Amino acid sequence: MMPQWLKMVKERRTTGLTIDQQRHVLYAVSEFTEPDYKLKGLDQVDVFDLGVLGNEFQARLSFNSVDLMKKVAQFRYRKQQVDYANAHEGAREFKLAKVEAIPFSESSQINLLLVT
Repeated sequence: MMPQWLKMVKERRTTGLTIDQQRHVLYAVSEFTEPDYKLKGLDQVDVFDLGVLGNEFQARLSFNSVDLMKKVAQFRYRKQQVDYANAHEGAREFKLAKVEAIPFSESSQINLLLVT
């Protein structure tokens, strides 16, 4: 049974869910599927805060494959600004294969591992 909030976004198909039990965070990965949508075929990660007791649900952050490619290009080429069109095309070359929460015992700074 799928939660109602996952069904509300018609242009995306959920491809993965990961819960960080220690930080009370849910990571949802989805793929844009609408044929006429400019982001078709790209992935998106949505981050939800579940509250201290795990009984709340608030959207905190969203980023997609283009956002990731822009950050990679900024790091690789040591640039502050990266061309959106190039990042958009580059983002189509990879898919998120795995999303994993990183426990406190492994890192207090890094919370999420994205594997392409």
